[in-house]
Amino acid sequence: MHLSYPGYLFSLSVVDAVHFGWLIMYISIMVYLYLRYKRIESKPHWTSQPFKVALIIPFRNESKNVQRLAGQLAKCVPNSWEIIWVDDHSEDSSTQLLVSWINTHEIEGWQVLAAKGEGKKRALHTGILCSSAEIIVTTDADVILDQDAFAELILPFSDPDVNLVAGPVISQRGSGVFDAFQQIEWASVLLVTGALFEAGKPLMCSGANLAFRKKVFLEVDGYKGNEHLLSGDDEFLLKKVAKRYGPSSTVFLATTKSLVFVPPANLVGEFLQQRVRWGSKWRSHGSLFHAISAMFAVLFTVLPLFSLLFFLAGSLSGWMLGIIWIGRFMCDYYILGNVLKVLALDFQWFYFPVTSLIHPGYVLAVCLGVIQGGFSWKGRKSKLFH
Repeated sequence: MHLSYPGYLFSLSVVDAVHFGWLIMYISIMVYLYLRYKRIESKPHWTSQPFKVALIIPFRNESKNVQRLAGQLAKCVPNSWEIIWVDDHSEDSSTQLLVSWINTHEIEGWQVLAAKGEGKKRALHTGILCSSAEIIVTTDADVILDQDAFAELILPFSDPDVNLVAGPVISQRGSGVFDAFQQIEWASVLLVTGALFEAGKPLMCSGANLAFRKKVFLEVDGYKGNEHLLSGDDEFLLKKVAKRYGPSSTVFLATTKSLVFVPPANLVGEFLQQRVRWGSKWRSHGSLFHAISAMFAVLFTVLPLFSLLFFLAGSLSGWMLGIIWIGRFMCDYYILGNVLKVLALDFQWFYFPVTSLIHPGYVLAVCLGVIQGGFSWKGRKSKLFH
């Protein structure tokens, strides 16, 4: 079936029209998210306040990272802050290496604790309860700091109505296509995260760059109700705070000064396992909006894969196939490229066509991994749908 238009040099099939409609919707949604994201920059500038702050770092099997991060924290974090490391039952020499580094450098006031219970949430809970601070900052043992990003993170608490602040996290750029893909994919995560915060529908954040008031954490019962899940300490707490105190009590920062880096995954399987772990939380949120958003995002993102099948079957014209993929690439290049620019990150245009080609297949692979129902993390295995 074709929809013919007099005076035009082509007739538009129903399949062509559907795919063109998808492209218009894709561009419209991306522009909407970007305009929302840009509004974050116009948020008020907060003033520095003398809060008592504790930085909690849970770790498990991080022997390669703890001494490096300890050195960075010693340079970046104010001496007045509490620094609490919590060992989540490491099976390597992480704790010994960390304690040795602290003793060698004669660092005073840092605590190294053993988690009371198993899992990242219980490790965090152990550190939070041992702290006497007003503001809790959490991060991961593999983060990479080149500045005091956490000082920027606590500024919004000068507003007494702010109870939780999330900062940007992105992977470091390496020299290969896979590293570039990861950073661009992280940029898309930041785009959605920031836009939904600004729209009053916060859905996700990262515990690698997160701060909240301790009294609020206790008032919402912390991680109670989702301790059994290996992931989600950040998102579930965000949802609790937003539900009890309103979305306006949560803030997302999108500034260069607040940016924290994580190392890129070395292997495709490792990267997919991480994303499956993230995706595994959607059923546990108990939110219809969250579930619908997740399913729509998956279906909407993988549609370009079907365009190839329709083209091979002769149902989709070649010129429409080109319009879809080139249009998507140009949209991603402009919008995600600008997200990276805001964070003062360089990027090369030629990585975006590759990312646009790979991304639908990547999303489908993660979706299938979530449906399959299991993942491994830090030497632990989880079945999602028990």
